[in-house]
Amino acid sequence: MATGWVGFVGPTVGKIGEFLMAPVSRHFGYLFSYKSKVKNLKDEVKKLDEKRDAMQLSVDEAKRNVKRIGPDVKGWLERVDKCRIEAREILKDEVGANKGCLYGRCPNLPLRYSLSKKATNKAKEVAQLHEEETAEVAYNEPLRDRIHIL
Repeated sequence: MATGWVGFVGPTVGKIGEFLMAPVSRHFGYLFSYKSKVKNLKDEVKKLDEKRDAMQLSVDEAKRNVKRIGPDVKGWLERVDKCRIEAREILKDEVGANKGCLYGRCPNLPLRYSLSKKATNKAKEVAQLHEEETAEVAYNEPLRDRIHIL
């Protein structure tokens, strides 16, 4: 009779343990690897800044050549600017996470956890913006609009 219960309970407990390990390990990962997650956010923001600057140069050139800027490019630039501001707000908290109690000997675990989680989510958002492609930066003005300009 005892072997019947062990045969039933053992695999059941094993499955429950498998389902619980992933979320628990993810949350502990936020605590103990916050520096790498913050560094990843910094790297992603830097790459996005470079792509945004390149796109802005293309927009400026198109404006000098009297071309119309695509709405997808304008929207992308606005989303990037908003995301950069939010990322910089998250990165400001890094100083507080490095400080702790007892003259820095005891880390501020709640702030580290929060910072790491925010940095991970924002890094995903930044990477998604970086991967977005725009078809064309600018289009030629319609001919009738050019006549009114001249």
